[in-house]
Amino acid sequence: MEKLKTTDFRCLARRESNAQKRIRLLALAHFSEGHNRSEISNILKGKPYQYS
Repeated sequence: MEKLKTTDFRCLARRESNAQKRIRLLALAHFSEGHNRSEISNILKGKPYQYS
């Protein structure tokens, strides 16, 4: 978990050419800042994941 806090996901996202990976990296950046899944979804303009 400590490695998650020290990784600069925003920097990695800027260098990523694949859009889907870039969104995942941005989501990880927000998660490491303490946001929950719903907040991250709203920030990234997506729909919250629904477990069935």
